[in-house]
Amino acid sequence: MSTLLAGNPFLIGDERRLAHRGEIRRELAKITVVKERLAVLRDIVSKLNADSDAAAESHSAAASLLQSELDALDAAQIETVLAGRATPTEAISRRRQILDQLAELNRNLETVCEGNRRAAQPVEKQIDDLRMQTTNEGAFRNRLVTLASREAQQKLMLNGLRLLAADSVRKELQRLIDIHEKNVVISRKNRNGDDILIHQTKLADCEAVAGLNAAEITALHVESARLQDEARAE
Repeated sequence: MSTLLAGNPFLIGDERRLAHRGEIRRELAKITVVKERLAVLRDIVSKLNADSDAAAESHSAAASLLQSELDALDAAQIETVLAGRATPTEAISRRRQILDQLAELNRNLETVCEGNRRAAQPVEKQIDDLRMQTTNEGAFRNRLVTLASREAQQKLMLNGLRLLAADSVRKELQRLIDIHEKNVVISRKNRNGDDILIHQTKLADCEAVAGLNAAEITALHVESARLQDEARAE
């Protein structure tokens, strides 16, 4: 494990903790620079692929026109053969021209695509190599939180406990909702109007509270993210 990711924050002094955070920030800065270079390299590969796609579309359009003309010449020649006449020299010459043009189109497309493929290969290799240098980003960011001040840690702990409590409430509310839903069904089968009203009311109350609980959990997750960002930024 990297020494930047190792070390118990409870066993190191505050001076060393801050120095360790500085080292991690430097590593994260390096990753930021690498990611910026990666974005440029990916854009280069994207443009090379787009050029190949454009060449393929252009080839398809030009080849389609030539193929249509070739099909028309073949159809005309069929009629000529059926009529017992010789194929006109102009038709034979034009067929040859079309086939040559199709072959040239294929060669040009292959040249463009192969050239772009060759150009993309070393760039993609760089992308793979650089991507490996970013794999510790999440671990580094988490380590900054771990090495935050005790005050920040306490805030995170309190928020985490509130999340646990809210999640326990969520589970209990779901249990009550399930019970009241079943009781509503049973009351309807028994055609007991009072019981139906009672359980429908309790069910509605539980569902309303569940909505408030869900909003609280969402807010606590948002607060957790904010506190973590705050801890990293110390």
